[in-house]
Amino acid sequence: MSFATQSFRPQRNYRLAVARPKKHHWLWRGVFLLTILILFFILFTYVLPSARVTIVTETENISQDFEIQLTTDNTKVNEENNIFAAVIVATEETKESEFKATGSKNMGKSATGQAIFFNKTGNPQPITPDMDLVSDQGSVFKVAEPVNVPGARVDDQGQVVSGEIIVAISSKEAGTKANNISGRVNISALALDRQEKIYGSIQNTTSGGTDKNETVVSQEDLDQAKAKLLKDLETPVKESLNKKAGAEMIISDQLIQFDSSETNTSVAIDNPADNFKMALKLKAQAFAYDNKNLRQNLKTKIAQKLKPGQTIAETEFGSLELTVQDVDFSFGTVKLAVKATFPVAENIDLKTIKANILGKSEVEARRYILSLPKVKDVRFDFSMSLNSKLPEKEDKIIIELGQGI
Repeated sequence: MSFATQSFRPQRNYRLAVARPKKHHWLWRGVFLLTILILFFILFTYVLPSARVTIVTETENISQDFEIQLTTDNTKVNEENNIFAAVIVATEETKESEFKATGSKNMGKSATGQAIFFNKTGNPQPITPDMDLVSDQGSVFKVAEPVNVPGARVDDQGQVVSGEIIVAISSKEAGTKANNISGRVNISALALDRQEKIYGSIQNTTSGGTDKNETVVSQEDLDQAKAKLLKDLETPVKESLNKKAGAEMIISDQLIQFDSSETNTSVAIDNPADNFKMALKLKAQAFAYDNKNLRQNLKTKIAQKLKPGQTIAETEFGSLELTVQDVDFSFGTVKLAVKATFPVAENIDLKTIKANILGKSEVEARRYILSLPKVKDVRFDFSMSLNSKLPEKEDKIIIELGQGI
């Protein structure tokens, strides 16, 4: 058996066939892109655009005073009689920080000595360690423990003998200033006339007082630390109250009750320290109410008393000045004095104005509106629009009265 072999050589100028995109594919893509652009133009020129037109006319403020009640008892709500619903929300936040101690105190030893007390009255006189014993030199001492100075007595010869007792005393504050003190000491807690009859006299002189000044936590340090923590906690506490109240409710600062009584410090007052920590728990409760509903209700009441041809600017609720007269969280009631102020303008035909500005440019519409009597200004707010042109359809335009900024 034999096998024949043949050799194959590639032909010269032979090229592989490669598929090429046809030109009409690019044409279809161009048509598709153009269609999208046209639809985009139509959508943002005729379909989606809307506008809000605020006309500012000459206004005057009208105010009226109201007596308002807030209650958490829904059965007592009567908006016609100015009794509105409210809820009570509560929260608490805690924060701890480290502070620098700045106080200074003499932590040395107190001066000590002995004093004899005299009582020229007929009744015994108690002296306790919290009673200041003031020397003629101004140094202040105290007894080491409670004692009773016996009352005066009459001796066998009919003479009045003062009651006497010798007690140990020490200076109220440490330091050498209280050394070498002698002479009379008065009991400052007694009335002046009794101080003449009940008093003490230091025997010899006081001694043993030493100086050792150290940095301590002062009352001012504690007060400033608490004030700093209160300031830091106030904002998050208010935010927490508003979050619990909900978006439809409002909380006035006057209706928040804070409780900052819970504090904890790492170092007690007048104790040595370079730094100290303080933790504060801030509790709060507050009345929350529907402020928008309250404003609208008062606005309606004022509008009913307007003169013919007058109207309240639609976009402005005016201002409410609240004065808290009484707050009772236990009963869930609040009494408020409210001064409501609203801008009042001469009524104009907004429907006709809207019809006359359909499809106009902002410049044309502005020129027309400003030509009307008693119009001071006009504001245009366009939404989803590629140009400053008012929509052709009435339902795409909101027109209202407003107050100047």
